[in-house]
Amino acid sequence: MKYATLMSGLEAVEIPRSKVSEISTFRIDSEYFMKQYLIHDKLIIEKPDFFTKLSNMGLTVDASAFYPSLEPYYNCGEIPFVRVADVKNEIDYDNCVKVPKMSDDFATLKLCKPGDIVLTKGGTIAKAGLIKQNSYVTRDLIFINSSEMRKEDYISLFLLFRSKFMYDLMVKSSSQSVQPHLTITLIRDLPILIFSEKFKKYLTSIYGEFDRSSAESIRLYKSAENIILTELGLTNFVPSNEPVAVKNFSQSFGASGRLDAEYYQPKYEDYEASIDAIRKLAELCNIYDSTFVPHKNDYKYIELANIGTYGNITGCTVAPFKELPSRARRLVKSGQVIVSSIEGSLASCALVADDYDEAICSTGFYIVDSTKINSETLLVLFKSEPIQQLMKKRCSGTILTAISKVALETMPFPLIDKDKQREIADMVQKSFALRRQSEQLLDMAKRAVEVAIEDGEEKAIEFLEDANERND
Repeated sequence: MKYATLMSGLEAVEIPRSKVSEISTFRIDSEYFMKQYLIHDKLIIEKPDFFTKLSNMGLTVDASAFYPSLEPYYNCGEIPFVRVADVKNEIDYDNCVKVPKMSDDFATLKLCKPGDIVLTKGGTIAKAGLIKQNSYVTRDLIFINSSEMRKEDYISLFLLFRSKFMYDLMVKSSSQSVQPHLTITLIRDLPILIFSEKFKKYLTSIYGEFDRSSAESIRLYKSAENIILTELGLTNFVPSNEPVAVKNFSQSFGASGRLDAEYYQPKYEDYEASIDAIRKLAELCNIYDSTFVPHKNDYKYIELANIGTYGNITGCTVAPFKELPSRARRLVKSGQVIVSSIEGSLASCALVADDYDEAICSTGFYIVDSTKINSETLLVLFKSEPIQQLMKKRCSGTILTAISKVALETMPFPLIDKDKQREIADMVQKSFALRRQSEQLLDMAKRAVEVAIEDGEEKAIEFLEDANERND
């Protein structure tokens, strides 16, 4: 009985030595033989005619080799440079750094075309993204030149790579040295499920709906942002690029207590003068930064990695409070806005939806609400370029640069017209609804692929048709 208690929650699998010696990767670690992986192996063995290797499909699997640092070229051109952090449900082109067309000195830097698939090979491994515009890719991404295929083929292949089945196969066989990573050889040898033309058309249709919903969601959010810029008179605003500001003592340290040159950049003064806000943020908003005492066991925990590009919360960790990190100490409520205080992540702001009422967020966030500005307008304001610049100006610190609560409270902040606030709220709410719809469509397509793998395409098509009927 004592032995059974100790083994509770663990799993054990017996593998003959002869079976281990057949494995080309020479793996003997227990993780390689987890039950979920063995189930996948059994399925592949039992249905050999349903699978082919990626290397048999006439596709190139490659990655950028070592190249000179691109940092001096960041945001000096128009071509996106896709990095691991940019690979999400969609590649986050809005936040990609842009670089110019690179010279022959960067011949090992790979340029991907629309329709190519990229896979994260380092850091967070085995995430798949679909290239939608000509893009350079970092050496931490493996790419497949699927743009050479028909649209139905590359979309189906992309959705297969987004499935849990393929994720498990990639994680299972990843290199287990100091840090797990994928290799080009591993990807070439992956078994690829062969889909029928009928099923490919279903998947392509659903992905098309996802794409349209996502694009409309982005358009609506950007329209709300444009209203803010118009109200602030900053639609075509170009701040000073003058790197030097001359201040006497009373205009500098005597007034602000700051000696760092960054604080006095002319561009910040241009933003403040253009906004022309007569109120401080603390006059318009409530800022919460206190810790709380837990009153239940399990909590949803939101951290910086869970914040989407357009102010949505993309997920969370659900765990007992005692298992959460020490920075999980701030309780949020539906309708509040969480705002990152860390300089490199100031744009990580999100509106707390009903799903996350009484969740916990990291102490790296301030929690903000207001009786004078609705939540949607607050969100768009905090994420707008002028407010971002005012926050960046006020960041301080050495190892971890951040904006203090006092600096945030005393920052100039605009009050937007009530009618415009209602217009912004309507756009943001519609944008969020479309974002949720697009995520559901992508999840539905991925689940259909998994059903096809487990139970066959006919069952997968039934699943899709039933899901469409429920949504109608």
